[in-house]
Amino acid sequence: MPDNAPVILAVDGPPGAGKTSLLARIAPAYGDACTFFTEPNARLAGPQPAPENGSSAGLSRWFLRHEQTRAGQVAALSRDPLTRLILCDRNHLGVLAFCHAATAGDALPYDQALACYQQDIAPNLPAELKTVILLVSPDVSLERRGGAAERPRWQPWFSRDLPVLDAAVRLLDEGHFPVRVADIAAATGLDVGAVDRALDARDAFKNGGGAAAAGGWYVPADVPTLFREREWVENGGAVWTADCPPMLAEVIEAFTACRVIDHIAGFMGERPALSIGKSTLRRVPTTLLDTDWHQDGAFLGADVRAMNVWLALSPCGADAPGLEIVGARLPYVVQTGSHGANFNWSVGPGLVDILGQGGAKLESPEFAPGDALLFDHLMLHRTGLRPGMTRPRWAIESWFFSPTHYPAEQVPLMV
Repeated sequence: MPDNAPVILAVDGPPGAGKTSLLARIAPAYGDACTFFTEPNARLAGPQPAPENGSSAGLSRWFLRHEQTRAGQVAALSRDPLTRLILCDRNHLGVLAFCHAATAGDALPYDQALACYQQDIAPNLPAELKTVILLVSPDVSLERRGGAAERPRWQPWFSRDLPVLDAAVRLLDEGHFPVRVADIAAATGLDVGAVDRALDARDAFKNGGGAAAAGGWYVPADVPTLFREREWVENGGAVWTADCPPMLAEVIEAFTACRVIDHIAGFMGERPALSIGKSTLRRVPTTLLDTDWHQDGAFLGADVRAMNVWLALSPCGADAPGLEIVGARLPYVVQTGSHGANFNWSVGPGLVDILGQGGAKLESPEFAPGDALLFDHLMLHRTGLRPGMTRPRWAIESWFFSPTHYPAEQVPLMV
């Protein structure tokens, strides 16, 4: 690719987001130095014949063939010294996201769509291609499209649980594709049985059996500065991930395969370090007593740079303890030790009520095995335990920190 290669930009997103309108304003400013590829339209089929039938799979295959042709054209134009800007109204991202989210019986399976992309489209795409997604709510999208999907098959684009848009955002990472954490968990050892084995090994070790009884599933890390923290964690029905070498390896492998660590590195601007003292394998009973609201920044420090990956291994939030969160961005550590708080570092329920009165919505999401929530040290949350819950919850909590903003009392593990 020459040094004076053109900018190559594709814009995707929900119907009515403003993709075409935006590109139509950009293109004239560059005149003849810009090539503008309009949105693919099967009714106005150009180089590729229109789909033979009206099935969702047939249309998806048509779009993929269209993108294969366009990829070759974009690659050729990228070598043209007179072309300064290449604009694409949609690209492969939209059709792959649609296939990933589709549930209709006539839909093209996602693995087939992905294989087509990897074999026929990706090899021709210039590395300089950048894709952006214009975000718009389903309600606004519907309003701009006349109040209804133009075809029944397009309905997933307008669904309020955002299945297509969610897939598109995960697809956006420069050619990396959605990998369900649940699938990775199934392929590795991240499941409730493994957590139980780690907890049983801890108990066997503590009850006098030592290393031989633990069978390598409980090997206490040598971190004397965090002795009390380990005791507090274990009294709460958990074990440090670092104290169970097999599970530590599985967690790192799974998060590497899902590119979770890479995404956190992109957020922080540097490769993160895993916290030994705050990364745990948990089995939370319904008899848990202390479920105070808290921000981890209250004891980690407000100036750290942190990201927690909270991964559910069992269904929770309905009949098993989940998470309760304050659904508002708090840019600071709120007052602790007041308004009915049980600890000097926790936030009293009275203060949470005040935040709610100010418009902060309290959320209690339900998690399926493999669902993960990522949040930083300023998110106000607590274990979601309500009367009537009958089942324990298994989960893995993994705190990552920026090495240049690492809490002094924590012990880092570079990953």
